[in-house]
Amino acid sequence: MNSLIERGGEVTRLRLFTGRGRQRPDRAHSAVGVIGGPAGSGKSALLRDAIEDAEAQGITVLSALASPAERGLPYGVVDQLLPELRLVHCGPLRARIAVKRALSRTAGNGPVLLAVDDIHFADPRSVQCLLHAVRQDLTGRMSLLVTHTPGVLPASLALTRLLELADDMRLTLRPLSVLGVGRLLSERKIPGSVRRAPEVHARTGGSPRLAMAFLGEPGGAPGETAAGEPFQQAALDGVRRSGRDAVKTAHGLAVLGKEATVPLLAELLGLRPGRVRGALAALEGAGITEDTAFRHPAVRTAVLEALPVPERHRLRRRAAGLLHRTGADPVVVAAQLLDADPPPGRRPRWICRTLATAAELALERGQAELARRFLKAAEDRSREGERLQLTARRAQIAGWLNPGEAAAQLRALASPAGNGLLPAESALRLAPQLLRHGHLEEAARVMATARDAAGRSPGGDPIRSELAFAERLLAVTYPGVCPASASVAVPAAVRPADPRLPALAALAAALSPAGGQGVQADAERALEALGPADPSAVEVVEAALMALVCTDRPEQAAHWCERLLSQPEHLGSPACRAVVTAVKGLTALRRGRLDAAANAACSALELLPPHGWGVAIGLPLSVLVEARTGQGRHREASMALLAHPVPQAMYRTRYALHFLHARARHQLATGRAHAALADFMECDELMRRWRMDLAALLPWRAGAAEALLQSGSPQDASRFAAAELARPVAGGRRARGKALRVLAAAHQPERRREILEKALAEIRESGDLYETARILADLGEVYKRQGDQGKGWLLVRQALRTADRCGAEGLYHSLQPPASRDSAAAAGRPPAAARAAAQGAELTAAERRVASLAARGHTNREIAAKLYITVSTVEQHLTRVYRKVKVTRRQDLSGRLDLDVADTA
Repeated sequence: MNSLIERGGEVTRLRLFTGRGRQRPDRAHSAVGVIGGPAGSGKSALLRDAIEDAEAQGITVLSALASPAERGLPYGVVDQLLPELRLVHCGPLRARIAVKRALSRTAGNGPVLLAVDDIHFADPRSVQCLLHAVRQDLTGRMSLLVTHTPGVLPASLALTRLLELADDMRLTLRPLSVLGVGRLLSERKIPGSVRRAPEVHARTGGSPRLAMAFLGEPGGAPGETAAGEPFQQAALDGVRRSGRDAVKTAHGLAVLGKEATVPLLAELLGLRPGRVRGALAALEGAGITEDTAFRHPAVRTAVLEALPVPERHRLRRRAAGLLHRTGADPVVVAAQLLDADPPPGRRPRWICRTLATAAELALERGQAELARRFLKAAEDRSREGERLQLTARRAQIAGWLNPGEAAAQLRALASPAGNGLLPAESALRLAPQLLRHGHLEEAARVMATARDAAGRSPGGDPIRSELAFAERLLAVTYPGVCPASASVAVPAAVRPADPRLPALAALAAALSPAGGQGVQADAERALEALGPADPSAVEVVEAALMALVCTDRPEQAAHWCERLLSQPEHLGSPACRAVVTAVKGLTALRRGRLDAAANAACSALELLPPHGWGVAIGLPLSVLVEARTGQGRHREASMALLAHPVPQAMYRTRYALHFLHARARHQLATGRAHAALADFMECDELMRRWRMDLAALLPWRAGAAEALLQSGSPQDASRFAAAELARPVAGGRRARGKALRVLAAAHQPERRREILEKALAEIRESGDLYETARILADLGEVYKRQGDQGKGWLLVRQALRTADRCGAEGLYHSLQPPASRDSAAAAGRPPAAARAAAQGAELTAAERRVASLAARGHTNREIAAKLYITVSTVEQHLTRVYRKVKVTRRQDLSGRLDLDVADTA
């Protein structure tokens, strides 16, 4: 591999220097050449090329490599050049004479090239010997060629004089150009060499050594080891080879980062500014830095990791103090303190204050995790009286980032907060987290104490703002904690100043039976103003979205869910993403998209484990259970209820309403009508008590009517359905459509068609696909019973398509005509269906026609009239059918027979 790219001129000069080998009696000393340049610039490669060229011409070459590890070993370099001399015990004068004689003898046989790599690391006695030999050379056949990196070590007098003799040849290597880097990459078989050359040049400053290490060894995958271990090690070696001041300066740059300046580095490291500038020049020449910054962040990381831990902590603490005194950003100062153990002994108070201030600033900038780390560091450095307040603030932020992790902290803080051991503002900030995790009584005590403090505080005091937020949150989400709070008014003095309140105000108006003006505008204004990392964002987001849901605007709520989830900067915590995903599932459920609802609920429960939800587990769990029930996947719904037990405290929150309604729907679908009715009636009791009785929140009356109908009480069912229909139309079209469907089932057959057509109009207006499919199916059956088979089957097919579209698997299969079921199951019919088909095949054509009509609910007289036979003949046919298919009543026929539409013709 050619490592001499862009070094053609230097190679030519070196060959002129080494290749002649002639005597030079006109010179007072040997020829001396110096290859200079920063670390990693290719000096050693040029020296090797010169050695190879000299050897090819028959010149005797004596070479040595100076090492910083052997700099304290006397005559270490001379021992490499002339190992036979064994000078270790010689004095300086005797050694110089011995070296001169040995070299003169060698030069008497022909030209000699002495080559020393990294002469700046050579031990002083070897340098003195070489200087003496060069000066006393009378043969003219000896040449000395060395490589040298300026500024690595303070040069000795002997080395300075030796380098001054290099008037024959002095080279200074420059970094490679972008084209040169491209050629280097091309020779190393790196794909895309031309395209990647600018990037590699920018990261390495054109240093050949760093450029080769940046993309790893040849033959690997393109960029596989980019900026990996080889590059970091090459960079560290380049730092070490740039000198002691450069090593110190690199440490300072790594610690200070973007804040680094020459004066600050000088004060941090205890160096004069001139020495710092020299070190920076050496590092820049080696491709490590540019101005006062590392060219690649991986190098800064490597330098920091190479620093001994005690030294790193000392520099961090010193940097923090210097930055604090110069008025730097508290976040910058605090970042230094994070990576430094607290100083021993008395701790300055500014440290704790700076960390706490930095935490609030980081939170405003959307850096919640950093804020949490700052607060933890502040706790570790705080005094006893300050620690509890810092812990409370950290728990609040942790509750936003990771509610599951915060649960344990909240348990420890609940009692102090409730007993007034925390300042009122800190305790109030913690109240939403206490409520969410079921510490309801403690939160109530916090707010009671805060009310007293707010009464004594001025109008613009933060306590009043936090109290307004907590009171409104209590009213709309935790009404069972303190029912009187539902009527709490937000003080006018804080309303415009606190951007969180419009969301809660919107939800309060949406939940009010009287309704409210401007709900959508307030909700969307709150969502627009959502900050990137606000610990209250969970409550704000949920309130704003639920305000849209509860005013029968699921489409708008779904739009906002998608918008928020596509902008992760506004949902910087798993808790926020989980809540938005759960509401997304709720909006899908309200629109009858069962598959989408179930998927969103599952995602929400994956984003945030059950213990992280606290009492809010009722929201995603209710969506999952009701969606699975609608799909006909009842076993999965039951398993979800068993797998996610809800905390008892949930039954005092708004989430209980969603949970009870979902559980009731599941019980109703699985034949437990009385249990379902009990849950629906509990919804009624809570919604009335909490003054949240509106159909757009939960259509419990329609559900209760369906449970009563299933339990054999059609009159009571009609009464509940009528009660739902008597409520205001606005905000309840979905509930009206559901109620009308139940009302139709409770009425005589002759009125069902008219009622169901009204139900269909209402439900289509609401956009609920699942309920649309159910009503279409009922209406189709009504048309068929009234003799309009064409229109009836048309409606059933519409119901089938709608059920398939919304994911209602159970409804879809129940509506399929027998012929379609035959086709769908051709590849492997379930055993029960296969038996039904076989039993149906034993029936005569007449028996099949009678059985088909009976299975669809027609009376014997209706069947006789339809088939033009007597009632007695119908009864005889049915007796034989019952015996053949082994049933005792007509209600069981549909489950035991595979009947086709043609059977009714």
